[in-house]
Amino acid sequence: TLMFSSDQLAEIERLKHDIATRKQSLGNSGQSLRQQRKDPLIAEWTKRLNMLHCNGPKYVEKAQNRCRDRCHVSVLLDEAVEHTVALGPDGSYADCTFGRGGHSRSILSKLSSVGRLLAFDIDALAVQVGRGIAQTDSRFQIVHRPFGDFAAVVADGVHGVLLDLGVSSPQLDDRSRGFSVKGKKDGPLDLRMNQEAGLPASEWLQRV
Repeated sequence: TLMFSSDQLAEIERLKHDIATRKQSLGNSGQSLRQQRKDPLIAEWTKRLNMLHCNGPKYVEKAQNRCRDRCHVSVLLDEAVEHTVALGPDGSYADCTFGRGGHSRSILSKLSSVGRLLAFDIDALAVQVGRGIAQTDSRFQIVHRPFGDFAAVVADGVHGVLLDLGVSSPQLDDRSRGFSVKGKKDGPLDLRMNQEAGLPASEWLQRV
């Protein structure tokens, strides 16, 4: 569960206090609410407060749930799946870039009751979506590993492999993931597809 650290909570309370005190001081000097909002200190403190909230547990959970469930239209879906399962509906296949499951769902629709599909992804949210499919379809399995581990995971080989390489659009849609720093609500620069491993880019840059 994502939570604010004690330092973040202390900073949030300090910022709220500083903003309220500054507004009161400006108000006593005759400034309107519009003028107060344009005050450089208030603007800076408010920006920092918003940044903290946009990376807080409630915002992150809401954004992740929204992006996890967002419909993503796979490019060349029919063509890619047709070639992947060309050896027949009874075979074993691998979707090495599960994402949000567009290709996997289509592959499963082509398989018989004895067909099997194994999916890979390193994004924990993608794996969560995949596990939801696995609970209702015994022909499907997803592993939280990079497709580079294919040989270690697949012992008996498969009849077809699909790779849709590149960043997944839900990772870009979820501002808390840190794939962009263009907007005020974007999270700190992260750039990790697997947030359970390695360092966020913002921390790595401070070390090099």
